[in-house]
Amino acid sequence: RRIAYREHLGRFNRTLGMLCRLYIGGTAHELGHALGLPHNEATPSEGFRWGVALMGSGNFAWRGEQVGKPGAFLTTASVARLLSHPLMTQSNRQRFAPTLAEMDQVHFAARADGGIHLSGSVLADPPAYALIADTDPEGGANYDSHTWTAAVNEQGHFSLDITTLRSVPQELRLTVCHLNGGSSTVIRLPFGPRADADAMAADLTSTLSWRQAEADYLAGKKDRAAARCQQALPQATASIAPRLQHMLKLARGQAATQPLSVLEGDEIHLADVTPELADVGWGAPRRNECYNPPGINQGVCLIVGGAFYSSGLYAHSPSKLRYSLDGTWHRFEATVGLQQGAHQVGTGVFIVRGDGKELARVGPLRMDESAKIQADITGVRQLELVTEPDGESNASSWTVWAAPRLMR
Repeated sequence: RRIAYREHLGRFNRTLGMLCRLYIGGTAHELGHALGLPHNEATPSEGFRWGVALMGSGNFAWRGEQVGKPGAFLTTASVARLLSHPLMTQSNRQRFAPTLAEMDQVHFAARADGGIHLSGSVLADPPAYALIADTDPEGGANYDSHTWTAAVNEQGHFSLDITTLRSVPQELRLTVCHLNGGSSTVIRLPFGPRADADAMAADLTSTLSWRQAEADYLAGKKDRAAARCQQALPQATASIAPRLQHMLKLARGQAATQPLSVLEGDEIHLADVTPELADVGWGAPRRNECYNPPGINQGVCLIVGGAFYSSGLYAHSPSKLRYSLDGTWHRFEATVGLQQGAHQVGTGVFIVRGDGKELARVGPLRMDESAKIQADITGVRQLELVTEPDGESNASSWTVWAAPRLMR
């Protein structure tokens, strides 16, 4: 029996069976979200054995096995989250208690089959019973996230194998499942693409050390952050070692800025110079690091367009940084863009002014975009670095002047 109907996706003429597959499967998928389940995709081995993950595109595959096609199923990670849900346990014990979790002794090792072995320990309250590892490529709204699950024993230890690695930029998320039905995502690490599992394991280990040092720094535990950096540096990968060295410098305390008149050389980084004026549209200006008020984590290291910069000025737009020059400098250069992690609605326009005259303009730039900006400042005595949002709202306009330099 066929049914013609119209919905938000268009007009359709389908069999009653197909309509039921789509709408009952869709209802089950959305019910999964109501019970706290995120999107995920079946791994190749899961798909071969069971079909299509319900929390992926399984809402289009429900009861597919009845018509000779792959059906829908709940991944082990989805089941693990549901095991402690109050509707399943019929218990409200600690249901509304806050969830706290920390991970320690996390170790990544390459497997002979090209995968990654992950082990470590969890300290959690309420107690943890499972750990879920998500490997999620950029974009895709988690629909293409692969999940790997392991039990957490009474001593807090876990061990799991990630047996399918995709050679694309992705994020590893480690989420702890608590006995009260709650969950805590403790670690988020970007990684890949890499040629082999050994390189990925080394990359993940180094990135974890950097992120843990950042977390300690933001929590005010600067001695602990410095110790982590020192311990990780000998084995750090080439891409992460400069960030660890920078974090070590920050944790030990930066040298104070100075008036331009006392600094020597034919090239000066403006992050070392005391500004005459520093106005920002939100928060506070920062040099060589990002602004992080309580409850908001924008990262510590300045990362613009995917590149790390040890020298730079964070100034949320609309902002104005003013410097007194002596007329002997000839060129200004910088890389400009938004701090990594800015929301896609954020924009930034970058303007260089000399003695009130506009000398250069770049933008608008959005998330993950960066550009070079240069200006002839011959004879200039008052230099202004200005940022503006592209429009009325300055939401997520995390504007950064990376490696800003004066040259004679």
